[in-house]
Amino acid sequence: MFDSKVDGSSKLAPRFRRPSALSSFAYRNFTMYFFGQMISIAGSWMQSVAQAYLVLHLTGSGTDLGLLMAARTLPMLVLGPMGGLIVDRFSRIKMLYFTNAFSGVLCGILAWVVIIGRADILLIDLMALGLGLIQVVDNPARQVILSDLVPVKELSNAVSLNSVMINAGRVIGPGFAGIVIAGFGVGTCFAVNALSFVVVLVTLSFIRIHELEVADHPVRERGQIRAGLRHILGRPELLLPLLLLVVAGTLTWEFQVSIPLIAQKTFNGNGNTYGTLFACVGLGAVVGGLVTAARPQPTNRGLAYAAIGWGATCVLAGISPSLTLEYPAMVLVGYGSVAFNAISKTKLQMAAAPSMRGRVMAIWSVAWVGSTPIGGPIVGYVGQHLGPRWAWYIGGVPLAIAGLVALPFLVRLDAKPETGEHELAGELPAPVDVSDAP
Repeated sequence: MFDSKVDGSSKLAPRFRRPSALSSFAYRNFTMYFFGQMISIAGSWMQSVAQAYLVLHLTGSGTDLGLLMAARTLPMLVLGPMGGLIVDRFSRIKMLYFTNAFSGVLCGILAWVVIIGRADILLIDLMALGLGLIQVVDNPARQVILSDLVPVKELSNAVSLNSVMINAGRVIGPGFAGIVIAGFGVGTCFAVNALSFVVVLVTLSFIRIHELEVADHPVRERGQIRAGLRHILGRPELLLPLLLLVVAGTLTWEFQVSIPLIAQKTFNGNGNTYGTLFACVGLGAVVGGLVTAARPQPTNRGLAYAAIGWGATCVLAGISPSLTLEYPAMVLVGYGSVAFNAISKTKLQMAAAPSMRGRVMAIWSVAWVGSTPIGGPIVGYVGQHLGPRWAWYIGGVPLAIAGLVALPFLVRLDAKPETGEHELAGELPAPVDVSDAP
């Protein structure tokens, strides 16, 4: 399927230009990054399931579960734009070495505290806050580095495969979490996650730095964060997807709250039950990611349809009357989530100027992850007091409505040429005026 060509480097290039679901694997750096991150993501999902189980075991409160998610994502909400500027200025590879090493240390400390029986809700929240501070830089770095690992023509495929990797980890992680919790205890899940970061550091060491497709880093000057915000506000092709992401990130992407609640309080399940529900979401997302990766470049119209469809599947998950029907509903939820996420990330990276990519994807992180301090407690409170099914309705209905409202505007964008794609291919972006910035 692939062969190599001589182009002044040792990179492999696909023989055919047609879209392929696996074409990014022709590039060694992407392959090394992919498999290292997949192991780490599986460990992170093991920890997420274990954290939810531990919090519900300690407090029995959906609100406390929402507050835990808020503690991990609050730094992204407050410091996200600053993290994006750091990603634009410095080497993404070096930042990933730093963030994975410190994440491993924090997870190791948490594992030790849980294993010796000294964990309480305050300590768990503080550790989540520490990991959230690391995510301020790690999250946008992991998004933007995809454009360093593959050429621009493969970016859509790489983004979709990255979503497949994340959700493959979601399939593997929760399933193993249920087994490990039952057989070895919650603390072991945290220990396994700590070790997974060692794997990431090893795979990062195999990446060939000279083969990276790195854009020039902007020089340091005043007003660069504000310049990034103006870059977004001045481009509907960036602003509209981000507005949809705010709705989805705040209310819909709160699975770590809504799934444990419906598993425990509606279906009277245990750790294995919501581990299986998480795995079903991940299975659907893997399928959705592969389908999205095999398609041509995504459209803005497709983003609106993905928002509508994902919202509808969340409502379906809320109304499913039995656990037998809830499992396939979760598969559909996972399919919808990765379709929406992959399309939105691809459109944002292709529409953003190269020098602004880190800041744009940092705002993506704020909308997708940083909104959890607002949405997590809301969804947890609604699920606790109105019933777990309402935690799904409050996520699905607003997103479907937002997709319907945005549809005509996004269709118009498809009729216009996207200058951002030309910029990403190498043309210089228009200068950004920062003279009035502080």
